Amino acid sequence: MQYPELTQHPHFMEPYEVNLLSRSNINVPVKTTIEYLNGLGRPVTLSYRNGLRLSVKPDHSLGKRAIEIRSVVTLDDAGKVAAISLLRNVDESDTKELQAMRDQLNTGHARKHGPVSVSSYFRITEEELLKAPGKSIYIPDLDIVLSLEEEPIFAPHHPYSQGGRFQELAKLTSIDLNAPNFGMCIEFIDNKGIYGSKYYNHCKSVYLIDPKKDLTKKDGIYVHISLKSDELKAGKRGTTYTYYELSDETFKSLLLFSTHEDALNNGDIETNQKKELAELEHQINLSRLDLTARKAEIDREMAELDRLKDKRAAEAKEREAELERRSKELDDARARFEHQQALEKTRVKDHYEALSIERKDSSEVLKWLPIAIAGIGAAIVAAKALFFSGTAKLMVSCVTSVIGGFFSLFS
Repeated sequence: MQYPELTQHPHFMEPYEVNLLSRSNINVPVKTTIEYLNGLGRPVTLSYRNGLRLSVKPDHSLGKRAIEIRSVVTLDDAGKVAAISLLRNVDESDTKELQAMRDQLNTGHARKHGPVSVSSYFRITEEELLKAPGKSIYIPDLDIVLSLEEEPIFAPHHPYSQGGRFQELAKLTSIDLNAPNFGMCIEFIDNKGIYGSKYYNHCKSVYLIDPKKDLTKKDGIYVHISLKSDELKAGKRGTTYTYYELSDETFKSLLLFSTHEDALNNGDIETNQKKELAELEHQINLSRLDLTARKAEIDREMAELDRLKDKRAAEAKEREAELERRSKELDDARARFEHQQALEKTRVKDHYEALSIERKDSSEVLKWLPIAIAGIGAAIVAAKALFFSGTAKLMVSCVTSVIGGFFSLFS
């Protein structure tokens, strides 16, 4: 089976993220603990991959000239099922640790519901440590270094820690740590493959530095170099090693260039300065052109704003004139309406006054009507009495005069 290429985790967990795991109400599906019992009668040191070195005090009650280590893996139900399925195919060709885990998970107790713990045991005797180079042993299964050095500061580094890598780099450079020679080694680690090859100018000669992948190391530039002369004069011995994170600023500060030509020009300060000056002048010219273009654009925008401002002012003036015209029309219409109302009031008033006069005249007629009727009746009686007399004609004339005089009262 082919496995995918491994990649490095970019960062360690921040403290607040780690604290989440310390809460008692969180279910942790997989938990690993390692216990150390020191029966050697003296402290020993543990060196970890992250660079940490810790001292383990002796337990005099053990009475054993050895260090016993127990690694415990605790699994929940889901993890237990997965582990049983995986370890089913483990046979004698696999490691003893996997075989031991397989046997523990195959017990009836382990198959019951609930979490289960699987342990692995390691025992390192004092004799084994005394015979080992540097009185230290690296245990791959636990990824730790166990040393008889009692002071952690003097204990060897973990081989895959940063300090251990620098020690390994020092060996590869073949520099005599006690001789006043000059030597330098640059190691370029790029596990993500982001950066390409770099070129380094040393004494006007250009050297190629290719990046490489090494999952046991953190991405960066590892520089191992001899001590400076003033450091040697001060009595120092050995070499110095420095780690740099990958960045453009790092490449610039270490004079690592992307092309052979750039590295070559770096050896010629005058040529490099001329090139930098030309580039600077080019950037200045580009900036000037950009400023000119931006100024022209700003002028166009300002002109457009002025045009819009004038247009909006004219539109506002037109709206104001229209409002004034409509206001005047409303005032004129209101005046005409009020005049019409006044005329109508006058006409109605005259009409009712005429009706009042007519009613008054009718009342006067009704008032004199009985008298008129009585007068007419009297005239008729007189006429009848005189009809046959010689004065008949005279009476008719009198009656006519009486009636005409009556009606003349109402004319």
